[in-house]
Amino acid sequence: MNPVIILFALLLVILALGILQAGRKYDHQTLTFSILIACRNEEKNLPKLFQSLQQLDYPSDKYEIILADDDSVDSTRDLIADFCRKADNRQFLPLRRNNQTKSGKKTALQAAAEKARGEILLFTDADCQVPSGWLQGYNKYFSPATGMVIGVIMISFRGFGKFRSLVTAAINAATAGLNFAFSASGGNLAIRKTVWKEIGGYESITHHVAGDDKLMVRMIRQSGWQINFNSGNPVLTSVPEPVDFPAQQQRKFGKFSMHPPVYKAAAVIVFLFYLYLPCYLAAYPHTLTLLPYLGGLLIFWGVTLYKFKVKFQILDIFFLLIYPYYMIIFSIWGLRRSWSWKP
Repeated sequence: MNPVIILFALLLVILALGILQAGRKYDHQTLTFSILIACRNEEKNLPKLFQSLQQLDYPSDKYEIILADDDSVDSTRDLIADFCRKADNRQFLPLRRNNQTKSGKKTALQAAAEKARGEILLFTDADCQVPSGWLQGYNKYFSPATGMVIGVIMISFRGFGKFRSLVTAAINAATAGLNFAFSASGGNLAIRKTVWKEIGGYESITHHVAGDDKLMVRMIRQSGWQINFNSGNPVLTSVPEPVDFPAQQQRKFGKFSMHPPVYKAAAVIVFLFYLYLPCYLAAYPHTLTLLPYLGGLLIFWGVTLYKFKVKFQILDIFFLLIYPYYMIIFSIWGLRRSWSWKP
């Protein structure tokens, strides 16, 4: 038996165990939330977002919604203003771009966080739709020692997009369950406000155009606060526009330099394994030593489907085989670091 393949299969099984352990729930009084959303030319997405926010099943005096507009040039501002006029727990924060002030998503969210009054800062994106039990779900995952809770983002259509969402959720769950949280999805993320202030919020990382999710996880982990995982109440996100898709994936995977040494070492090991795998197959095309790897892969994916209550699709087998190389390609491309927030 090939020891390299056996060790990698064991790694997949360990990740599967991490997924199963992720998401400890707690019983306590009702927390207060501040929902923070940064917007930039989102007139097409806001109606669905607003509809979902209006259906939140939580006491209205226990949460507020703060929408920060980053100098939109379409009808975004008018839509936000109209939405906020309809309820006392909604706040519109208009921002202007100029040569003297900073701009961008993190700046907008930082401004919103400074206005927030809730115990928990809850982040989502303008192209998302939140479930009605969203706040109730997050309320169960915070203990007094919890500084951050990572949530799940799901692409609202089937195929490779949904598969990618599941893999991201699985990796975030696995690492959180193993107590070394790796990353988070910025469109479904909760942070205790006192912790936010302790680490300096986005003010300490505004010089980074992308990667705020990973950097925030890293800072909170280093501060000694616990990071939990919310395996329920996934947030749906709209389909990325085709013209932005390559750049979006480049931003997602091209953050190698932002990780601490242990994560960089793990990334290099994964990269080398998947370069080694086709070479090994070419040399030994009839060998059965791939069975441990395939078994570990199926265990990892089976646990993922079970955890997130998703049905198996026959295309999953094909996606499982190509996804590592898809990830490697965009990770290498992302090293160019030519990222930007919406113009």
